[in-house]
Amino acid sequence: LDVIGELEKSISFYNKFIDSDPYSTSAWFNLGIVYDKLNRFEEAIQAYEYAALINPDFSSAYFNMGNSYLQLNQNKEAIVCFEKTRNLEGVSPEIYYNLGLAYQKEMAYERALKYFQKAIKLDNFYHEAWYEAGMSLYHMEKYYQSLHFLNKSLKIDRDNPIYWKSIGRAEYQVGNIVSSTDAYEEASFLASDDPEIFLEWAAIYFEQGNINEALDVIKTGLDELPDNAELIYRATAYLISEGNYKEAFLYLENALILDFEKHVVLFDFFPQLEIQKALYKVINQFRDNHKK
Repeated sequence: LDVIGELEKSISFYNKFIDSDPYSTSAWFNLGIVYDKLNRFEEAIQAYEYAALINPDFSSAYFNMGNSYLQLNQNKEAIVCFEKTRNLEGVSPEIYYNLGLAYQKEMAYERALKYFQKAIKLDNFYHEAWYEAGMSLYHMEKYYQSLHFLNKSLKIDRDNPIYWKSIGRAEYQVGNIVSSTDAYEEASFLASDDPEIFLEWAAIYFEQGNINEALDVIKTGLDELPDNAELIYRATAYLISEGNYKEAFLYLENALILDFEKHVVLFDFFPQLEIQKALYKVINQFRDNHKK
């Protein structure tokens, strides 16, 4: 039932089994896995706890429990579970990696970095560990060092759009504009359904004063995601910046229909009172017409 995706039925059968054999560690453990798949993390933790109570040396129960705590952002509890796993199993790249994630989520980036580096030392092809080490350094604003680790992750997994996007961010931080936009372009090929890629990519051109190129990127994003309100609001902002008010207000009306509340993002682009007044006029007119 688990394999074919009948997860709720799977839970029912595990519970029936547990009723007849309440001390089955494997039943409690597998029940926890099903709850994890359903994002019912509190129930997953409870199931793993029962498995660990029955068998205090059940290291996988502690490891999975730690992952469930991570999903709930209960990072200190996750660390306790991963440390318990390490005490029972000894060191492994996965345990070090997960400890790194927990400390990273606590914003203890230096400590997280040490654990990611330990994971890499045990498995030099652990691209996720290379990547997260790079992200810890990025959060520490050590962008050049960050790029070293991010590029290592990319060498192992070149088709990961998240890696390309993060490299785009880091390259921008060190002033490598061409390398940054190239990275975002590669990310867009791999994940054309991610609006964040197009928004960040376009923002770089806009900040450099290349409004036409910024607009081209946003319109490319809209070819892929025609109903994304954020992209349409961004197109509106860039068209206004270009002085193309007629086309801008056509985009604005479409964006207001899709997601009215997001219109506030426009005012971040235009502190000028005259433009804000014109925008408010269109927005209020739209609101009044739709109330009728």
